[in-house]
Amino acid sequence: MMKKYKKQLILSSIVTLLPILIGLFLWNRLPDTIATHFGSDNVANDWSSKPFVVFGLPLILLGIHLFCLFTTMNDPKKKHQ
Repeated sequence: MMKKYKKQLILSSIVTLLPILIGLFLWNRLPDTIATHFGSDNVANDWSSKPFVVFGLPLILLGIHLFCLFTTMNDPKKKHQ
């Protein structure tokens, strides 16, 4: 089953990691802290460091993506929901 979706897995993983390349390209133009959370009034209320935003967030999203993919693919009841 995994071989069937290998190209989609690789492509979606690359797209998930693409912000790292963009962040590296714009590294010198980014501020040292970047807003990462906004309140209901659309005002930033939490900030993170530039390295965490550029590297950490995409890697966390990749981990969530792969976790969801593998748990769906390894469904013990084989319902593939």
